[in-house]
Amino acid sequence: MATNQGINQPAYSLERIAAGAIDEQLHRWATQLDTWGKPLLLRFAQEMNGDWYPWAIGVNGQYVR
Repeated sequence: MATNQGINQPAYSLERIAAGAIDEQLHRWATQLDTWGKPLLLRFAQEMNGDWYPWAIGVNGQYVR
C-alpha cells in the first residue's frame, strides 16, 4: 500500500495538485508503476471526514474543487 500524506509539503498541496502543477510528476510515477506490473493500492487523503489533516472536510475548504 502506498500512502500519500503530503502534510506540510507546500510543493504537494491540494491546491497545486488540483491546478495541475505536478501532473508531469504524477504521470511519470504512474508510468513507472505500470511498468512494475503489480497491483497497488493507493491511499490518498485518508481520514477526510475529520479535522486533523489539511484535506479534511472541516479544514479551510480545500476539499472542494
